[in-house]
Amino acid sequence: MRDGVGDIGGERFGSIQYAEARPGWLLGTITLRAMKKLTIIGLLVVIVVVCMFLLWRHVKISRFDRDFRQSLTGTWSWELENMRCTNIVVPDGSFTEQATFSHPDRTTTYQMAGTWHIKNGSLIETVTSDSNTSAPVPRSHSGHIIVVNANEFVIAWQGSTNKSVWQRVSPWCPECLLSV
Repeated sequence: MRDGVGDIGGERFGSIQYAEARPGWLLGTITLRAMKKLTIIGLLVVIVVVCMFLLWRHVKISRFDRDFRQSLTGTWSWELENMRCTNIVVPDGSFTEQATFSHPDRTTTYQMAGTWHIKNGSLIETVTSDSNTSAPVPRSHSGHIIVVNANEFVIAWQGSTNKSVWQRVSPWCPECLLSV
């Protein structure tokens, strides 16, 4: 090669050297460069796909949270052996609860108040007042929402093997509060 010009078979090809002139040099360089570019492009595509999936999942969960929060207002109850809880949930997520425990010789009833907050497919219950003086206040616990439909939802509480099935007693009725 002279002055940046290659000679192959008496023909001049500028400063480009072809594989016939140096068999491994150009193919190795092109392959290495192409592999680097393809690797970078591949990684960028994977990053974009993962980001799009996470965004889609966030939007889906946010939509579920919003829709469930809106449908949560009303009166709900659940029962477990000797216990029955009835909650009245208002549109801002605050609730009042009456928990009744039936024993062979007596019945005990407690009144609680607090908030139900829906976040990332979980219900977070925070109790801010409780007529049971031995119960700590404030307290909070959460559970994953497993099933939801218009008349019931099921919660798997953290730290417990129990699931609570909440049944809708009645939808939210602001006029009903005025008549009381």
